[in-house]
Amino acid sequence: MDKTKSKKREKERTLIEKAKSTPSAFKSSYLFIIFFTLFLLSFATYKRNGIWKDDLQLWTDVVKKAPYNARGHNDLGVAYYSQGRLKEAMQEYLITLKLNPNYPPAHNNLGNVYYKRERIDEAIQEYMTAARLNPDYAEAHYNLGNLYSNQVNVDKAIDEYIAAIRLKSNYPLAHNNLALAYYKQGRADEAIEHFLIAIKLDPNTYNYYMNLSFAYISLGAIQQAIEVGNKAISIAPDSPQPYYGLAIAYEKLGMNDDAIKNWEKFLKLSAKEDEWTHRAKERLRELKNTIQ
Repeated sequence: MDKTKSKKREKERTLIEKAKSTPSAFKSSYLFIIFFTLFLLSFATYKRNGIWKDDLQLWTDVVKKAPYNARGHNDLGVAYYSQGRLKEAMQEYLITLKLNPNYPPAHNNLGNVYYKRERIDEAIQEYMTAARLNPDYAEAHYNLGNLYSNQVNVDKAIDEYIAAIRLKSNYPLAHNNLALAYYKQGRADEAIEHFLIAIKLDPNTYNYYMNLSFAYISLGAIQQAIEVGNKAISIAPDSPQPYYGLAIAYEKLGMNDDAIKNWEKFLKLSAKEDEWTHRAKERLRELKNTIQ
């Protein structure tokens, strides 16, 4: 057993020694190969010692063993980003791009950090760079669409969502957000078309049904709105928004008791005071006064 461990350590040392003597032009690709070799050699050890508990620990260990591996630094950045540690994530993405300036995922991910930090122009630049380096990169166009949508530039958002869908037709998030952009422009029929596509691609995400129910309400298709609103609730019974849509739909049918129940359910589940809760309280009060 000790001999086996000794042989593994000796093999790892030999690989690292070779890396140190490798010309710089080949070092990056050579270290990439070393990383995967070491990974395979030490997989059992990772599993035994519990090092591979989560992505952050995994990729921290990876970049220690292969500091010139661009992908390792990028994925470590993703792990930091998922924990809301934007400063560390940005640092890893910048290291990635220093090692490989033409790595599209790092540009896209750095754009996400800039966007979170409200550095909008820099975010746009990074997303555009990712899309230029990889013309098939649907996610970069999707992220640009989200940025433009939140900046209330709906026309540009629509263009980017359409670009994302052309590259990746089975992209439910892009279909959903394109539908929301159409809905903002009052184009309910087109919105419904893309909400339905999103649902077909991903039938277990309640937001798509909830959004579709509001689109149906705007067209006066109240029964369809109730049907898909109830579907949203069956998927996510503790999410407040579907109850809001159902309350509106029942009001439009004159079914005030059902409307009241849904307004009350919405308010019970809502965690914060905002325009939605203020409106719900107002409607609930008016309906109860009407019944009395």
